[in-house]
Amino acid sequence: MKNVLIVAFLLAFIFFIASGFAQDYMKWGLPEYATLRIGKGSINDLKHSPNGELIAVATSIGVWIYDADSGKEIRLLQKHTDQVSSLAFSPNSKMLASGGLDGIHLWEPHTGQHLFALTESAADNLIFFPDGHTLAGTSDKIIRIWDVDKQAISKTLIGHTKEVLSLAISSYFKS
Repeated sequence: MKNVLIVAFLLAFIFFIASGFAQDYMKWGLPEYATLRIGKGSINDLKHSPNGELIAVATSIGVWIYDADSGKEIRLLQKHTDQVSSLAFSPNSKMLASGGLDGIHLWEPHTGQHLFALTESAADNLIFFPDGHTLAGTSDKIIRIWDVDKQAISKTLIGHTKEVLSLAISSYFKS
């Protein structure tokens, strides 16, 4: 009987110790001023939604969505067949574009609903135009512009002699 009590005590002790460590693993190895570890897998891009509610993290296994206030993980978006390299929120925060070698996927970030895919080309860098209906992306030396409503490429810009590494759109742009 004594052995059974000792075993039960040891199992209970191990369970409580393990659960205490499990709750704290997100902070292991962080500098003292850091409060949160986000993303799982390699992180390729990180975007904060324009309305301030969400943080999206592009990783090697999908797109992680976090609550910006609490830092709590909300969901993982997975449709890409390869790593996700770029993210862009629409200006109203109602759409999230994620790009990679297999194309672009568009999501409703608050619910995680997959809206559609634009698979005509890879996308290394993404940015929404201020109108929220136009999306630009790079792939090597090419910039493509998509009409999101029509789910189609509207323009292809060629002529760069080196890889296009970033994009910016003026807030004064009128489509």
